[in-house]
Amino acid sequence: QCHDHKLDAVEQRDFYALAGTLMSTRWNSRTVDAEDPNVETIASLGEIKQRMRAELARLWLDAAEQSADKIKTLPADDKAAERFPETLLAMWQRAQTKPLTAAEFREQHEQRIAANSERLTLLADFTRERGEGQWRWDGWGMRHGLVADGAIVVADEGDSAIQQLLPAGRWSHVWSPRLAGSLQSPLFDPRQPITFSIGMAAGKFAASSFVVDRALNSERMQFVNQPSHGWSTRTAGNFSSLEGSVDTADRLVHWELVTKSLNNYFPPRTGYGGLNEAELHDPRSWFGVTRIYQHAAGQPPQDELGRFAPLFAENAPAVAADSEPPTTDAWAKRLAELLLAAVRRWADERCDDEDVRLLNEAIQLKLLPNQRNVSPALERLVAEYRDVEQRIVPDRTVGSADDWHEGRDERVGIRGSYTEFGEATPRGRVRLLDTVCPPTDTASASVANSPEATDSLASGRLELGQQIVDPRNPLTARVYVNRVWHYLFGEGLVRTPDDFGHLGEPPTHPELLDYLADRFVREGWSTKRLLTLLVTSATWRQSHNADSQAAAIDPENRLWYEMRLRRLEAEAIRDAMLVVSGRYDPSLFGPPIEPFRTAEDPAKRLFVGPLDGHGRRSIYIEMTLMEPPRFLALFNQPLPKTTVGRRDVTNVPDQALALLNDPLVIALAKYWSEQVVNDGANSAAARADRMFAAALGRPPSPEETERLVRLVERSAALHGAAADSLLACQPAWQDAAHALFNLKEFIYVP
Repeated sequence: QCHDHKLDAVEQRDFYALAGTLMSTRWNSRTVDAEDPNVETIASLGEIKQRMRAELARLWLDAAEQSADKIKTLPADDKAAERFPETLLAMWQRAQTKPLTAAEFREQHEQRIAANSERLTLLADFTRERGEGQWRWDGWGMRHGLVADGAIVVADEGDSAIQQLLPAGRWSHVWSPRLAGSLQSPLFDPRQPITFSIGMAAGKFAASSFVVDRALNSERMQFVNQPSHGWSTRTAGNFSSLEGSVDTADRLVHWELVTKSLNNYFPPRTGYGGLNEAELHDPRSWFGVTRIYQHAAGQPPQDELGRFAPLFAENAPAVAADSEPPTTDAWAKRLAELLLAAVRRWADERCDDEDVRLLNEAIQLKLLPNQRNVSPALERLVAEYRDVEQRIVPDRTVGSADDWHEGRDERVGIRGSYTEFGEATPRGRVRLLDTVCPPTDTASASVANSPEATDSLASGRLELGQQIVDPRNPLTARVYVNRVWHYLFGEGLVRTPDDFGHLGEPPTHPELLDYLADRFVREGWSTKRLLTLLVTSATWRQSHNADSQAAAIDPENRLWYEMRLRRLEAEAIRDAMLVVSGRYDPSLFGPPIEPFRTAEDPAKRLFVGPLDGHGRRSIYIEMTLMEPPRFLALFNQPLPKTTVGRRDVTNVPDQALALLNDPLVIALAKYWSEQVVNDGANSAAARADRMFAAALGRPPSPEETERLVRLVERSAALHGAAADSLLACQPAWQDAAHALFNLKEFIYVP
């Protein structure tokens, strides 16, 4: 609460008003591609699948007709009579001990149907378009993942032809496990716990979690390894608090199920989930969902056993008379007929989810062949599918703000506590700015601090954005223009770019700042036009030669009478050495590159990267809070913890020592020298001129050329090279390259 009695212009309630706006929006990873990059590839995969399905239908029909003998070889279980059979294997094992009667089956079948009908409330149905209700999905895998019962998933590795048959629903891996998917629930009220069950399957480190108060990185996340479709039950409520007790506060809670690339907490901390490095970098991950039901605790959906109903129908010959139990041979035959009928329906594309469950179990029991080499045609099709699947482009994902219409006012945390709260602060606009850019709508002006007047669930983010870019807002355009000026000139018109308040410095040229901000807005907020204006100005084109009289009057150059020397940023110094040495790789995009380290720490995922970062620009070097790239940190690259409008610029001995001794500088000097000794120069002076111009962007004076040549000659002598082999003495030219890197002019620009 210290904001209210200090010089800060933003009051405590304004901070909580902003927090309410921002916390009313979900922070999700989402697919960024506006156009589907895999349309043609998926069309090709679909055509291959059709041929695979026809070949599998032929093979399975043949196998099902002969499956009675295989069923007889299935293992027995002396305790099978103690439990009700719910699988094909259990039904056979029960037949060997105490066969199930038609009356027993019908009783269970009808009871389960009735229980499901009475106890279950459908929340979402993913077996049809727009059946998800208030739940939402994202990712190209899910967009292409709506399937009917019996769709096949081709195994992407190993000897199996298919991974599984799918019941109707949305499945992220229908075409490839490298396509992404996410599923999110509406908000739950943790003070009124509800229990729900999701018909799902998942694997390859797909993860589920309850997200509490928008916590991005939470170890509530659990990896899901459920390769076969089944019911997974969750209870939304009674969450543990930070102190270990039950958290009964009113919090924003939703449940999510995500693949790796859409998981905000992936990769997790070291050791969590037991992932190895290969699994961390493997893009494959998948899940699928069919339906979601709400129900009372302890009463999840029951298996209705509809796939076994034909065994006990009144016209079923094997069980026509319960008084005369059928023999095991008769049971094997009847189970084979049941399987054959399911295969026929699948081949005709008219199967249901019960058939799918039966067929998947038959595949697991090897009653139906699934080896890819079971026929030459199937082996060719699997190989063709896997080859085409490699052309799938995985989803490109970004962090995003996702407005679900879940506005809630934030309560004041007493002394910053997460568990003790005061009154709620209406979310909305920053009242400080209302004095200069009040709401234009007179009806809402009286309640400028709350979007609830028109919509009780609006987050307020749109209104906040409108206030930020309002042309009457005195801050946005000025702050932006000042930062652009700062990046170009080394100092801003306001030298505290992060603070335009009373604690910051006033502008040196307020009229100029106002003019630039006004022009920036009138020209459509165009950064390109702003840059053009600034770099074509007389101020930008000034010399850096100081006038002694002006320097005496204005030693800090606050009046911009010259362009003073300024040191390159850390990244620019490294990139300049890459370019000058010829090691620079101009390719764009790609994953981050581990920085070079003298030692690695696998427990912290700090691995040793290539010394020169494969020649890539510094923007591609991976950043970590635990150990940032040492060379860049020496030259004042800030920690990536928060935004920094103005970097520190220090001049310390460690920087000079780094340019002399850092392995990167030495390696790039060596690489440069290896290039120049093969440049075909006919004299040392000509080569020296070219190296000088490459490093500093200007031709050397005769004196500078002479000094550089003398350095090379002396270095060659120290290395024992003959005078007539000067041009071929690589170590001598390496010393010259190293010397050029150490010139002040190399790292300072006007």
